[in-house]
Amino acid sequence: MADTDLKVMEQHVSQLRIDGKYKEAIEQSFDLLELARDRHDYKTMLTAYAIQAASYYCIGCIEEAFENMDCYYDICQEHGDDYAYINMYNTQFLLFEQTKNYEKAKATLKQSIALSTQMKRFNIASNAYSNFSHIYLEEKKYDQALEMAKKGVDMAQRHQPETPILLMRVKLNMAKAYIGLSDFKEAKAIIDDILGSPVLDQFIREKSQGLDLLGAWYKQQGYYQAAYDTYTQAKELVETYNDVVLLKAIQEERMALCELLEDVTEGYAVQKEYIQVINEINTRDLSLAALKLDVKHSTK
Repeated sequence: MADTDLKVMEQHVSQLRIDGKYKEAIEQSFDLLELARDRHDYKTMLTAYAIQAASYYCIGCIEEAFENMDCYYDICQEHGDDYAYINMYNTQFLLFEQTKNYEKAKATLKQSIALSTQMKRFNIASNAYSNFSHIYLEEKKYDQALEMAKKGVDMAQRHQPETPILLMRVKLNMAKAYIGLSDFKEAKAIIDDILGSPVLDQFIREKSQGLDLLGAWYKQQGYYQAAYDTYTQAKELVETYNDVVLLKAIQEERMALCELLEDVTEGYAVQKEYIQVINEINTRDLSLAALKLDVKHSTK
């Protein structure tokens, strides 16, 4: 097989993963891996392992994803460049974060930050700091979360060309940290800046996250009706791209606010919507379970 044919195959397998065809991506990445191994093409071998790991991660096969990253690391030690290590750190973080192994997730982020800063890849460093802030928010360590978010903002501002959405993503964590610290004035200034940007018209996910944050800002201060209305706006946006995890969290907030507002009628309607989301999640989980089984049989 010519190098160009191998490259075409690599692009095809990568596209399968991007398109969400994880079973096909995993199966065909095995073929890609064998061909790359025969040609001693280590770069393509790394790509094949990365695609497998990412695909396994997306269907919830975390153990298999870790196994692929172990193989990736073995090759990376002898044949990988800085970009290969960056890709490895990014994938490892996702796996450790998924399994809530926050200490290992932080260790991976430190490595990613050190290398990406050295390479002057400030966008990668900013994302890593943003993820660091997210981990501290999960642990309710708001001071540390704020510190990491500020460093992420600095890296985003150093990145060229200027990328407003990169800055906004880390600022979302900064605002959340300020809410956790009950510094509502600083939090509101950031939220207003984010939601007032026309850039968000192209990034619906981040806009819905901003509204979700604004709802939390209102709720923490006892403005329950404003919080409910804002969460409703967020819900309507999330429904357009079907992020059931965020939708579930928003509906839980809306149900809690209905109780605080003593609005039984609206609370009943929201509860029905919530049950529908739970059913969607259960259906998705069953489909993933079936896909996992199918993949394990086909890869044997």
